[in-house]
Amino acid sequence: MKNKKQERFDIIKPFLDGNTTLKEISIKSDISYPTLKRWVKSYRKSGIDGLCIKKRADLNSFRKADNSIINKIECLYKKNKEKTLVSLYHDTIKTLETSLSFNTFYRIVNNLDSYLKNKTKFTINKNISIGDIYIIRTFMSYHFINYKNQKKLPIILLAFDGSTLDFIDFHIAFDKKFTSDISSFFRQMILKSSKNYGVTHLPKEILLDSSITIPKKISYEILDKTGIKILDFNAENKEIDEFIANLRIDIDKNFKEENDYEQFYSFLNDYFVYYNLEQEKQFSNTDFEKLNIFLPKLKRKISYLGIRINNQFYNSPFLKKYIGKVLYVIYNPLDFTYLKVFNKKEFIGEIKI
Repeated sequence: MKNKKQERFDIIKPFLDGNTTLKEISIKSDISYPTLKRWVKSYRKSGIDGLCIKKRADLNSFRKADNSIINKIECLYKKNKEKTLVSLYHDTIKTLETSLSFNTFYRIVNNLDSYLKNKTKFTINKNISIGDIYIIRTFMSYHFINYKNQKKLPIILLAFDGSTLDFIDFHIAFDKKFTSDISSFFRQMILKSSKNYGVTHLPKEILLDSSITIPKKISYEILDKTGIKILDFNAENKEIDEFIANLRIDIDKNFKEENDYEQFYSFLNDYFVYYNLEQEKQFSNTDFEKLNIFLPKLKRKISYLGIRINNQFYNSPFLKKYIGKVLYVIYNPLDFTYLKVFNKKEFIGEIKI
């Protein structure tokens, strides 16, 4: 008879081998998706021994998220409402000596624990797979940010997987226009989903709420090059609404009327780090290259100093024979550490800082 850790390993092995998805395993095994994610994370950290059931002195009262631990968390929450959820989560883990995930903790303090007990996330959208559809929700924070020597109100874009409602990524914008930064964020979101959730295919649709409108010409071009539809769609969902509502509360607790951009960005990055489950998956080279459509493309005349982008020069030995000529450059406005250079449609090379 197999022990528990071997049984758990056998269940997640097809996923570890890259033969199936956690969602498909969840459906077949009737084990919740968050539980499977936790097993995978434990296995990658500690091997098969990480899958064993650890006996605790307080086993009867702290089994998963039973009523006892829920009541204690709610008690801590009521006494420390001035703290952010992330700070309170750290206090909870330390005080209760539990390995409760941030996702479960978040739902407990928002009276969403019954959601986890009664159904798994994938039942929201039975007909789509992870990575098929992404939901982009936006909201404006009324805390001014000092950005490029100007005081601006930030518009925060949040990206969720349409099947599981897992959080994927965020972006801070300062304009409701569809800029190259937002376009590049879509590419970054797709790549992060590949890395963190094991998605190896391009999405079918990106549902963008009506706060930001993408020009039809751009959406048609993206559809033609990648097969991805970008649709104007208000994806209202109770769980996402609760997520945004509590994020607003935590922002109010941390920031004043005027704030530094780096601190604001760092706060959001720390807030969402608990959702990462890195799997180091990759798209095929063909699909990866298709995503270049989301990046801005410029013409640049090559000088002896190289190529100037964002007030800095990029140079490489392969540019010497092109001095005085005009080349095409693809760059990422969210990551200026590299750029790709083309002579018409021919890829010449990549320059990294």
